[in-house]
Amino acid sequence: MKSKSKIYDLIRRLRLHEYFYENDNNNSSDDSHNPFRVKSTYTPHPGREASLDAFCNTIEQQLLNARPTKVRDNLTKRERRALKRLIRREDIIIKPADKGSGTVVMDMYWCENECLRQLNDIQFYEKIDNDTSPLTHECVKKYISGLQFDEMIDDETAKYLKENSPKPGRFYTIPKIHKQGHPGRPIVSSNSHPTEHISQFVEDHLKKLVKKTSFLHKRHHPVPRQTLQHRPTTQWCFTCNT
Repeated sequence: MKSKSKIYDLIRRLRLHEYFYENDNNNSSDDSHNPFRVKSTYTPHPGREASLDAFCNTIEQQLLNARPTKVRDNLTKRERRALKRLIRREDIIIKPADKGSGTVVMDMYWCENECLRQLNDIQFYEKIDNDTSPLTHECVKKYISGLQFDEMIDDETAKYLKENSPKPGRFYTIPKIHKQGHPGRPIVSSNSHPTEHISQFVEDHLKKLVKKTSFLHKRHHPVPRQTLQHRPTTQWCFTCNT
């Protein structure tokens, strides 16, 4: 079923390319393409181009009737069984380390306690009684409508920024194995959050403004005051921790 879906996606892209071929050539500049728009599900009907129809039919028949080649497993049978046993275990969790390319196997009980330890810190987190994502989504749509009314964004972009099925952020941690006690680095996944599309929009515009950025990598000593005082007024100085 998954392979069939991919074949149909390929055929759809071919038909769309043929359908909009002249329009693409007339609007070949980068400015004509708006990446922030709700994706269309339109598929041109067959019958426009006989050669394309024949090609698509041949691809569909050959790929659907093809027998997949058996791929040799790069793990031994013993290693594959051990991997399956690890996947089925519910008392451990496997995560990448905060820095480096290491992999950490953690006790599930410890991981849950570390998350609760951080979430119970009222200096940074506040417990609420219900999910506020729908309310946040309504506020987001209100401000986007204001930008749309002021003609700061077009209708297509506004529709994309509003289009969302809001969900609350998901909190998890990854261990800092380079620090004493291995505390977890808190991360809130914002996938499907009301501001997810806005973040993509802002990032795309910021990338065009910060192509040339000077920075000091792993600076352990303070920057001399004279350097900061005599810098050009067009330069900004800030620090960040990644």
